[in-house]
Amino acid sequence: MLMRQLRESRRRFEDGLHLIALDMRSGPQHWHSMIDYLPMETEQDYLDWLSRLRALPDQLANYQGLLREGITSNRTQAQIVMARVPAQIQSLLEGSATDSPFYKAFTALPPILSQISEDNCRPRPLASSRPS
Repeated sequence: MLMRQLRESRRRFEDGLHLIALDMRSGPQHWHSMIDYLPMETEQDYLDWLSRLRALPDQLANYQGLLREGITSNRTQAQIVMARVPAQIQSLLEGSATDSPFYKAFTALPPILSQISEDNCRPRPLASSRPS
């Protein structure tokens, strides 16, 4: 079974399917939803989430590079598949940072975290976090 999965993964890569990994149901516009599956109970959980948030700019740049390579290789999603994506991305950019679904984890820290921990576990604004 593992060999079959490896062959399938290799075939998908060779076909360039990794270059079109963006649609209305998957892509960076949904990365915030992983917070629903992560434990957010300890200070370390919050620090780990902050690390993920800090890594987003580089991850998005890499993702953009793959999408550009897909355009160059004529590997793109159909327009109908992509129709909702711009609005999904726009909804992440509207409002203040605290309105962002990426901030959801910080709206109510568990009582187990002390004030000192709470200060360490809150995100600090990044100048590059929002487009100008």
